[in-house]
Amino acid sequence: MRVLIFFLCILNSGSVLPCSVFNIPTSKEKVFAKSYDWHVSFGLAILNKKHVNKKQLLLGKDHENMKPLEWTSKYGSIGFAQHGREIPIGGMNEAGLMVEALMLRSSEHLSEFHQPTLNELQWVQYQLDMASSTQEAIALAKSITVKKRVAPLHYMVCDKTGECGVFEYVGKELVIHTGKDLEVTGVSNSTYDESIDAFNRFKSGKKRLPTSTKSLHRFIRLADHLSQYDISQDPVKYAKKALEKVNQKIGTKWQIIYQPNSQKILFKHRKSKHPAIVEMSDFDFSCKTPVKIARLFKNYKKEQQKLEFKNYSKGMNKILVNAANLSLGMQLTKKEVSQIISFPETTECMD
Repeated sequence: MRVLIFFLCILNSGSVLPCSVFNIPTSKEKVFAKSYDWHVSFGLAILNKKHVNKKQLLLGKDHENMKPLEWTSKYGSIGFAQHGREIPIGGMNEAGLMVEALMLRSSEHLSEFHQPTLNELQWVQYQLDMASSTQEAIALAKSITVKKRVAPLHYMVCDKTGECGVFEYVGKELVIHTGKDLEVTGVSNSTYDESIDAFNRFKSGKKRLPTSTKSLHRFIRLADHLSQYDISQDPVKYAKKALEKVNQKIGTKWQIIYQPNSQKILFKHRKSKHPAIVEMSDFDFSCKTPVKIARLFKNYKKEQQKLEFKNYSKGMNKILVNAANLSLGMQLTKKEVSQIISFPETTECMD
């Protein structure tokens, strides 16, 4: 039987392999972090270039009902991917915009597409390519439609000023929580309204913090922790403590902390003793230079080591895409796998 999921986290949001994302907007660094919890830990960090012309990734019969979309990337970025280049789970661009995707079982995407359309993970790369702020990301989200190829998702986007937004498809409509409507700058695997309601009930009841791995319980723990942040505290250390509050032990595969104002990312694989560092200033985002990739499962035994990048090859993308498809029950056809592997070659440097 084919597995009913392809991209990330698991379909049952109350299960033991969830994801959690949060931001500390009052911190000077505007730290943004994610706990990525899944049953496999392989993946690549990918250097995405600016001034690259791209089109939407069309699989199977997508071309029959998806309006075309074409763009040229404005910003370079570092993305984290498990399923292929150009379809990351999350990342940060050189303008300090950060995007992460999480499973949302109740997500209801449109079935008719009157706007240009992207699949649920290419949406992440599109935002990293084109937006420098949360407000720009909101405008872009309103101009396109997401087609759920397999996984029902929602997204959290934050910028270097600390402004964030949660993007969800509820009742087949795009719902965006931002500004005063974003009381807690975090999200798990329930709708934002459900999460806030649960946190408010917890506060009014003065109960003990819930300890289970359920989505709403994780959100309550995160919200409670974030509410106690003081600007005198080190935001990175505070974010690490928050990540431990939602740590799923063997289920937590990656922990990522973005620091948009210093243009730095801390990435920790579950098998690594210490997090590896990615500094955006180390990279040339010109599309005239080679795309770089880094394997994510290396054990960094010393502190302050940098994630090790090397030149991208189609062969590495092939390994990644095939491994993802195999680990999830061979959901994609051979043709669709081939399309994802070859998709980066359809892009064009415009410099």
